[in-house]
Amino acid sequence: MKTKPIIIIAFAALLMASCIKDHIGSGPEKVELTEENYLLYNNLYEQFATEEIERIDAQISKLSLISMDNSGYDDAQKQIASLKVNRAFYKNLIPALQSAGSINGIIRPCGSYPLGKCVPVALEFIVFPNTVLQAFARVQDTDDIDTGSASNLQPLPGFEKDYSYLRIPVQNSQNELKITIATTDIQENKASFKVVIGF
Repeated sequence: MKTKPIIIIAFAALLMASCIKDHIGSGPEKVELTEENYLLYNNLYEQFATEEIERIDAQISKLSLISMDNSGYDDAQKQIASLKVNRAFYKNLIPALQSAGSINGIIRPCGSYPLGKCVPVALEFIVFPNTVLQAFARVQDTDDIDTGSASNLQPLPGFEKDYSYLRIPVQNSQNELKITIATTDIQENKASFKVVIGF
């Protein structure tokens, strides 16, 4: 599922980074973030943006092969111009995602694994910045079978002003998972994307 840049133009301006420590929060349910049980929304979004750039580059390369004497040349140039705008958007978005994609004082999900290359062994939470008002997440295995989903976004106990979370106890976690996320932010912009994590 592709995210149209126009939908998320305000996203970068709304991102924020704040300090948080490993903790067990109090509240309606116990929330304990560890290296092996959560993912950050911004990390997943960064992975999506990176993959979109790669897809766009491949399209531009293919369209660039159309010669000037081809009847489709002018249309190809228009498509290339549009793709370059989209590419620039994602290139500018990634640093903002990275600045709010790691939380000081808490172990990064999956430790030192590269972006998108790790499935937490006990995935239970997806953590969102407070600029996200509504969220839905669905986790599927490699056979597109649902292993968990949630839409009940809750403030992170002790850090309600900065973060919220969805609790998705994933059953039978595998080496690869597909994650679909849809959000509405504080300016009522809607966005959705899908990524595959793991090896």
